[in-house]
Amino acid sequence: MPTSFQSVIQFMLGVVFGYSCLAKAKDPARFADGVADYDLVPEGTPSRVIAIVVIVSEAVVAASHLSGAWLNVGSPLTIVICIVFAAAVGINLRRGRELPCLCFGGRAEATISYATVYRLALLLCGELILLSGGEAYLSGTFTVWLTSPTVSVFSGLVVWSVVVGAAALWSARVPDVLKLVRPCASCQAARTALALAQAKERANG
Repeated sequence: MPTSFQSVIQFMLGVVFGYSCLAKAKDPARFADGVADYDLVPEGTPSRVIAIVVIVSEAVVAASHLSGAWLNVGSPLTIVICIVFAAAVGINLRRGRELPCLCFGGRAEATISYATVYRLALLLCGELILLSGGEAYLSGTFTVWLTSPTVSVFSGLVVWSVVVGAAALWSARVPDVLKLVRPCASCQAARTALALAQAKERANG
């Protein structure tokens, strides 16, 4: 294997958060509207400010993981983002609400599900694996595409990133099958009531 497993994870996290940041930055107003729909911030809090904070935070995470610099900032920021997003999704799932996941901006058609929480958990686990490397990780040792910028290193990163990414995407379907937890009766009732309300709105409109 031409590159270490930690290097592959660091590269993948940089790419994922970089793409997520760019997708949100293309239409920040729409992303801000999506943030407001989650109904988790105090009334009167400007969702556009939250959207900007999220976009900038993801930019820092992507830049730190791809450059190997400021990982002492980018690493804890990654953990905070994953935990906050997972909590936001989990709360709205328990409310029985069907909302866009906003993972890659406000235009994404995918809605939140237990698979969304699972994917965030994968990202979190990836960052924790990197942190287990201690000072070697924080000092940028795993940033082999910059310290040893050869074709073999870069091709190894791409190949193994595709393999690991494909495995992660495939395994992300498991929560949709198992639902991670057995849905409670009140949650099912809330989803049914919401679906009926949405159908009534469409009929009246």
